[in-house]
Amino acid sequence: MQSISGSRATYDRLGIASEWTEEVTDPVQAVRIAFARIASGGPRIELVAPAGENSPVQNVLARSRGLSLPYHIALRTNDIGAALDFLRTHGSIQLTHVSAARAFEGSQIVFVSLKDGLVIELIEEP
Repeated sequence: MQSISGSRATYDRLGIASEWTEEVTDPVQAVRIAFARIASGGPRIELVAPAGENSPVQNVLARSRGLSLPYHIALRTNDIGAALDFLRTHGSIQLTHVSAARAFEGSQIVFVSLKDGLVIELIEEP
């Protein structure tokens, strides 16, 4: 999405999400991010927008014609290296380098594509 505030307003009007975090810019990932809960204590959604013309999110927006569509699921792991090794042995492709993410208090993250095309973000627990 181009505008987190615009998408957030839609979720708010529909009563889908609550407990919004402050919007954060991550210069390493070149994205702007905000989180919300779908239900009290339930799963979180992450709204992501580009933080510049060279943001990798621009490619996703181009493919989705700017629509706000789910792009990936995020999973937490205690050992990002072991999780990557496991996924690679099962035919997954690593899409990004492992790097620290501001949205997750500097935790290491990496994006991986499964054989069926589903994109997973691995987040290493501190």
